[in-house]
Amino acid sequence: MKSFLLGLGLTLTTLLASASDIAIAISPFQAKASGEVIFNQVYGLFRQVKLGDSLIILDGNGAVIATLDVRNEPPFENENIRASQNIKALRKLESFTDKMSPSGRTLGAIDVPSVLAEVARHYTDVTDIVLMGSALYDQHAQLDMTDGAYPSDDFILSPPATSVFGAKGVKYLQGKRVHWVLPEPFTESLYGKAVTRFYHIYIHALGGELVSFTANSDAVITRLLDGAAPLPFRYEVQPSGRLEMRSMPQAAVDNVEQTQFVSRTDIPVQSISASSPLVLGIQWTGEYIDLDVYARPIGGKALYYGQKRSVYGVHIKDQRTGDGDNKQFYERVEFRKPLDIDALRIGVNLYSTPHSDKKLTGTLSISLNDKTYQTRLEFDLSKGGNSGKDMRQTLDTGRDSFYSRFFTVDDIVSGGAEVASL
Repeated sequence: MKSFLLGLGLTLTTLLASASDIAIAISPFQAKASGEVIFNQVYGLFRQVKLGDSLIILDGNGAVIATLDVRNEPPFENENIRASQNIKALRKLESFTDKMSPSGRTLGAIDVPSVLAEVARHYTDVTDIVLMGSALYDQHAQLDMTDGAYPSDDFILSPPATSVFGAKGVKYLQGKRVHWVLPEPFTESLYGKAVTRFYHIYIHALGGELVSFTANSDAVITRLLDGAAPLPFRYEVQPSGRLEMRSMPQAAVDNVEQTQFVSRTDIPVQSISASSPLVLGIQWTGEYIDLDVYARPIGGKALYYGQKRSVYGVHIKDQRTGDGDNKQFYERVEFRKPLDIDALRIGVNLYSTPHSDKKLTGTLSISLNDKTYQTRLEFDLSKGGNSGKDMRQTLDTGRDSFYSRFFTVDDIVSGGAEVASL
């Protein structure tokens, strides 16, 4: 992460039209590999802001990490001067991003209400707020959004003393613009649309404008620098008279535009139920070899051997047939409630195996009703297994490792073949 010290003699060519302070709140609960990316994104923004601007860097609770100041003096048009005069602040930012880890929290967990309130209270010169973290709030059990639920509009319509998202009687985001960088895409999913709607109403109720809400960080920064128009506000607030968490199927009822379960595959997602589950299964042959399947729906917890049940379904471990080297192993996950299968993140991990110069082959299948698709699994056994240690990172980043494989439903359907049954 030392790249910011290189090439500092360049002169800035891209500047904002007018000076304004920018607050950037960064969740520390991100995949470790994201740290360098986030540092470089913030540093890239620092290179481009106007003379007289400041970047106030906050953590996911609104505490200050560092402040990067660009004095309104001609020498600060040079990157070398900017960096050298802010070297201590840059090192604080570097130290913060170096230590990023999910640490058992929701990927990208951030206390959005606290961050927005802190910025409004203490930084009146800030006009743009960048949130780099998840929209899935997990600070309070009553408002836990990590398992496919989202708050009713009544949480926003309430006073702050009653609800952490309460906006009644307050407009502290008046004149402020919010730019949201999500850790993973989900806004096109059914659940993602419901969550997007909730936060758009929340920010609007506080007097602010939502300019971006996407995992495309480059697009967010570009829109910030260009002073892009805010996203159009087209939502109708729907009070129910109760502070309640809504489930994803209820989201479809609330908004006619969201009643269709859209999928790139031809699997009929709307028919998922307890009597007709969506089943993911792995199969392999070989005694003393252990594979594990993981499946994480958007907004939900991963189902695997360590989390056997969730609101969506169950994990079923180790069905075995045969003997010795011909013993076959099966493991599956069953989803028993409707979910956005295009946003489903699937992983298979080589948990343990005797060291061998051979390769293990197996299959990963997905089945619903009369349709089953199957794709091939392959693992090198020369280094043994890793007990699932990198599985969370694999699901977060969507990248394979030596021990773990990542799949989407589309990977299985498009890259595999239709078979008779699971």
